[in-house]
Amino acid sequence: EIELKANVLTAHPVNPPLSIPLVELVPAPFTSPDIVLRAKKIQLSIGQQPIIVKKEVPGFCMNRMQYALLAEAFRIVEDGIASPEDVDIAIKHGLGPRWSFMGPFETIDLNAPDGVIDYCQRYAAPLLDIVQQQDNSRHSGNWPQKVIEDISATVRRDVPIDRMKERLQWRDDMLMKIAKAKREGIWKSKS
Repeated sequence: EIELKANVLTAHPVNPPLSIPLVELVPAPFTSPDIVLRAKKIQLSIGQQPIIVKKEVPGFCMNRMQYALLAEAFRIVEDGIASPEDVDIAIKHGLGPRWSFMGPFETIDLNAPDGVIDYCQRYAAPLLDIVQQQDNSRHSGNWPQKVIEDISATVRRDVPIDRMKERLQWRDDMLMKIAKAKREGIWKSKS
């Protein structure tokens, strides 16, 4: 039995936390709501952007969304729909810039004349048809080795394994520039 268990919660940062301010606050069923609010205030006071994940689930919130996108990216390559390079380009130059200052619900709110409800009335059926066509049970444990090797070969062309430290530094520098732009209000956002 944990003493003062009402004071226990998980604070899951995204790496690197210096440039990516998201922190998932995950209370246990026995965590005091006051502790959750205090933790949120502390995170906000140090420049982090906390979200409250209402229940403990594997992957919490952010990784679950990331894993869904990653699973589909692998599936697109495996099914010959696009190359690994083009999948990366689609995210870097399509979803990535928009998602750096707007979430998915804010995005769909602007993608139909009358907002979210209109979007769902127009696009839910075809969207859900595509989702149902995606065979989520196709693989257990890993993706096919050939797909993994093709994706690895694609990224190794641009970044040989012996340059990974340089690439990590480049990533961190780019993330710091984005964080600075957001702090300076170049990208206006409500949160």
